[in-house]
Amino acid sequence: MTTPANPPQSDLLAALEAQGETGLVQSYRQGLQAREGVSAISIPTFAFAVDVPAGGELRAGYTVADRDWPNATTKSTFSILVRDGDRPVTSLHRGTIGETGESPPDDWIDVVADLSPWAGRRVDIVMQVEREPKTPGAAPLAYREGVPVWSRAVVQSRVAPKVMNVLWITIDTLRPTQVGLYGYAKPTTPEIDAWAQKGIVFTQAIAQSPWTRTSVSSMLYSAYPHQICAKPTCAGGGFVIERPMPNLPGAFRDAGFATVAYVANDILDHSYGTARGFDRFVQARSDEDAAAGTIAWMRAHGSERPFFAYLHFLGPHGPYGFIPGASETFIDEASGRRLEEKYKAAGALFAGVDPADRELLIAMYDGKLLATDRLMGRVRRALDEAGLAENTVVVIVSDHGEEFLEHQAWGHGQSLFDEQLRVPLILLPPGLDAQKRIDEQVALVDVAPTVLGLLGLPIPESFVGRAMLGDLGAPRDAVLAEYLNSGPESAAIRTPNLKYIYEYESGREQVYDLAADPGEHANLSTQPGRLEQGRFAFQSFNRQLSIDRGRYLVELRLVSSAPVDWSVEANGDRAVIPMLHAAPGDGQGWTASNDYRRVRVSGRTEKGRELAVTLPARGDMTSLSLKILANGRELAPGALIVPTPGEANPASLLANVMEPAAREHLFSLSSPPVPAGEGTHALVWIGAPGVGWKSRNQKELREKLQALGYLN
Repeated sequence: MTTPANPPQSDLLAALEAQGETGLVQSYRQGLQAREGVSAISIPTFAFAVDVPAGGELRAGYTVADRDWPNATTKSTFSILVRDGDRPVTSLHRGTIGETGESPPDDWIDVVADLSPWAGRRVDIVMQVEREPKTPGAAPLAYREGVPVWSRAVVQSRVAPKVMNVLWITIDTLRPTQVGLYGYAKPTTPEIDAWAQKGIVFTQAIAQSPWTRTSVSSMLYSAYPHQICAKPTCAGGGFVIERPMPNLPGAFRDAGFATVAYVANDILDHSYGTARGFDRFVQARSDEDAAAGTIAWMRAHGSERPFFAYLHFLGPHGPYGFIPGASETFIDEASGRRLEEKYKAAGALFAGVDPADRELLIAMYDGKLLATDRLMGRVRRALDEAGLAENTVVVIVSDHGEEFLEHQAWGHGQSLFDEQLRVPLILLPPGLDAQKRIDEQVALVDVAPTVLGLLGLPIPESFVGRAMLGDLGAPRDAVLAEYLNSGPESAAIRTPNLKYIYEYESGREQVYDLAADPGEHANLSTQPGRLEQGRFAFQSFNRQLSIDRGRYLVELRLVSSAPVDWSVEANGDRAVIPMLHAAPGDGQGWTASNDYRRVRVSGRTEKGRELAVTLPARGDMTSLSLKILANGRELAPGALIVPTPGEANPASLLANVMEPAAREHLFSLSSPPVPAGEGTHALVWIGAPGVGWKSRNQKELREKLQALGYLN
């Protein structure tokens, strides 16, 4: 591999990505900890150029993964060198793994090397691995030897500016109805309630999925589940983060933060792509281990440089066990043990729950929540004792709720009703002197850009959420949620007063009046006008979202009187992240360039069916071209229908549709009419950015945060 000449990079993996070598970067585990890394088997030497800052240091890590430790016959020597022009090469570190028949290390080997002698100079950081037999003449067996791996190597200044840390705590399966500050009368959350006394409490926060992996990914990537999973279908546990999209830990890492995660839910195992962006990702054995690991890490490293720490508690997730010292507050031990035995095989989905057990099961849930709350108190006190409380923003949230037989089921991951989607959300920026409550509807995709905006850090172009407390912060007219788990794939649009649910495969539609029927029991889809109201909310969601955020929007509706394989190629000068709307059988998917400015969407429609693609882009986009193909051929003249008066557009190519001369025609929210008769047609709707709008009741809060140094 050649050393990149220009531009210099501050870390090894970024250098690989800049050269298009993203396939070399994978997730590797040593002990309980997973990291992004690159194998040194096929390329034993890596090098990248860097401009060394004042007080510069190199932080790197390495291990040998997947090694048969007792029987392996080779040793691996890891070396880090500095190459400075024609000067002699300088060794920064040299370490050997596997010299004897030792047991595997419990952790990665981390290196911190001083680069101050090269401050102000451009040098090459060279990282190499040499493998040789432990005993001369021994024949190595490849399957025993393992993989020598470098984790992310970062060059940065030791003298970091004083900025806020972020501690993000997700409590799995927590519904707000069981939390004291949300109105619950029982003492399940005294620690959380006390912590939130000087925080921002969102009372109508809606998750984008009722299942952990899809919801957590949606939060940390600020994207909807179907935008993240690259598989044709992501249902049945097949959801894998396969796209190298920007995410929240990556944004913090790029800003010089240490990024660490302690996760107590196996569904977030690193093999699913969840470790991306983290310097350190630890799969904890229990909530107690996750809390202890986070606390120990903050005590040891919290003052070295700014950090983003992600802590995930399994919390009240089923099955509900009886926890001595906590459960007795809500249920006697004999009843608790009986229920524990009766439902011990239950996971996220409790099958065949006896309605007579409902209140007792809720008491068991409350006991698990109280035990989790006590761990929250331990984390809070540790922040204070380590002197980190005054410069650490804390986020407390859940990934989804839990159903208690409201719709004849128990657990989560089965539906898009509010008991599985509505969650607690608390934001704790140091300095607030009282609790602030925001009762308007918000989405969990908004939390990541909100945290970045609060600290004044750049928000990645690909994020679909918006900073809730900034100038464009506002309640959401509509929130999208998706069900991509074990049943029929479906989507829901939730407005403050309406819920519309659509099942892709069956076409079943449901409409609920949330003002009159907050429990969502009366499906109004047969009432005159109600179904049209729900469909309108669903169809207009992406347009309104994009315009509220100051983004351009191109929407394509692809229709045909016969089966057609479609392909849409988009090229813009800003990032474009497609939003897709199709049944699983349509095989719809997309690929993108590394910067997401070149996107290809493909899919299939049957007779009488429609394929919809939405392409949101930043408001400062100046050009976007589209190429639309049907069965591998560009559309014939006249088959592309664009409702923009003035200049005619080419039949199968829209060139520079965002040019100023055309913008005056692009403000209509109405779609072009579907053509009558036979044939294949692409209908294109183009929307221009709106002026944005501010929340009606957040002005005082925004001014308070700005006075404290946030949002700048």
